Amino acid sequence: MTPAETFLDDAERGAFDNWAELEAFHDGTPVRELDLPRATSQRQLPAATRQRLAEVAARLYGTVAAAA
Repeated sequence: MTPAETFLDDAERGAFDNWAELEAFHDGTPVRELDLPRATSQRQLPAATRQRLAEVAARLYGTVAAAA
């Protein structure tokens, strides 16, 4: 298994549904992003990973995401 970054800071975080929760538990200190690989677009994911994610989406939501 390869370690990977899952956190992505966003300047527009106030638009997220859980903004109030973040403000309640966060002291305002910026969260440091890890120096680990992170896919920032679909094309960076291997086809097999996209397919597995599409299968999970189909099981959870009854729809199949594009896995091409």
